[in-house]
Amino acid sequence: MFWEIVMMLFCILLIYKQNNKFELSSSLIFFLLWFFQVAICFFVEPKYNWSNSLLFIFGCIVIFLLGNIFARKYIYTLDNSILLNSNCETSNNLEINQRNDWIIYVAFWSSFLCGCLGQLLYLRLNGITFYQILTDLPGVNNIMAVKRYQTGDTQTLISQILLSFTYLVPLLGGFIFLFVDKRLYFLLFSLIPVIFVLITSNTKAPLISGSFFLVSSLIVGHLFKYKNYKELSIKLIITLAVLFIVFLGLMFLSFSLRYNYFSLEEFKVILFRIFNYGIGHVFAFDGWFDNYEFTHLDFGKYTFLAIADKLGIAERVQGVYQDYFEAFDGLISTNVFSYFRGFINDFGIIGTLLLFFAIGVLCGEIEYKVQTNKFTIHSYCTLVILLSFLLYWIVSLFTYTSYFICFFLFFIFCSLPTVKANFERVCNGK
Repeated sequence: MFWEIVMMLFCILLIYKQNNKFELSSSLIFFLLWFFQVAICFFVEPKYNWSNSLLFIFGCIVIFLLGNIFARKYIYTLDNSILLNSNCETSNNLEINQRNDWIIYVAFWSSFLCGCLGQLLYLRLNGITFYQILTDLPGVNNIMAVKRYQTGDTQTLISQILLSFTYLVPLLGGFIFLFVDKRLYFLLFSLIPVIFVLITSNTKAPLISGSFFLVSSLIVGHLFKYKNYKELSIKLIITLAVLFIVFLGLMFLSFSLRYNYFSLEEFKVILFRIFNYGIGHVFAFDGWFDNYEFTHLDFGKYTFLAIADKLGIAERVQGVYQDYFEAFDGLISTNVFSYFRGFINDFGIIGTLLLFFAIGVLCGEIEYKVQTNKFTIHSYCTLVILLSFLLYWIVSLFTYTSYFICFFLFFIFCSLPTVKANFERVCNGK
């Protein structure tokens, strides 16, 4: 435990060293994400005999931070930049493009409708009618859960493409709120498609990823708009705490919909499932890491499982892994091992550390170029995706085809002249 504490303190020192203050940056978010999960694990089971998994996790964070600092401090001295290095200049057709803001709104509401229609199509493919959704939502949840985990659900390419808009909406909502229209309902409507998926399919991953996409879009957008991340404050901490409670409430609602009645026993079961879903992967990864023996590298098969599945290199099964980790007399029972397992399978321990160093360098270079006003809207897209990649701890984001399509559509959206014009106008303070 001593070395884990040393590593955590070193992380805090490196984060503060970046700007001599604590900002809601990619570095701080990545650290806090795992700090709180590990802290809860120690609170729940203080006598648990940990392997070296926590040293590895915080080692990855330290390496990420070092890569971030390296990029900020030294990469500008290199002749050839790794990423985009053009100045953020206002378009000559700015006034014309500003009058075409309706294109941005059409993109948002079209994506909103496509996401909802995609879920309706997915439900219909699995035998669920719209009437059932209106009259028997708990029954719909139970049917979909059984299909997904036991008999297998049905999807088509069209339903997958439409469902990708479910994840696109939070990205667009965060962008519009900061660069186009600050009305709060854009943020609220951004999450309605993923909440619709949550309450009809009884699957939690869309809400988690959708929330992370919206948060990433807002955090990165603040950096590009104001040239710095939002500084950590009491007000921000309280706001985040309230939003987290709302998030837990939605998770509780999703679990409770599988029951037709409510009782104290059901309440305990739901709390157990939320607990298992929230930190079970930390214990699971520790158990897997303790028994890990290097045999071969899979070179991206798990990190980019969506591509490997389409190429026939690997087959994506429900939950990615078929082996389960159980501990504490069944209190922990999960086949989620965090994205660290997939990275180690693909690249080994040293390769995973190098991966996080590279991500740290990419994030650090973009952050440095924002402060020196040398960036384009596509560097904004890249940083949003990188931050989402770090936040989504369950598995690699690129495990799912829908996320690939979502990010591709997001790049197309950001390439629209009207979108670029609004972005450039706001970045230049006009």
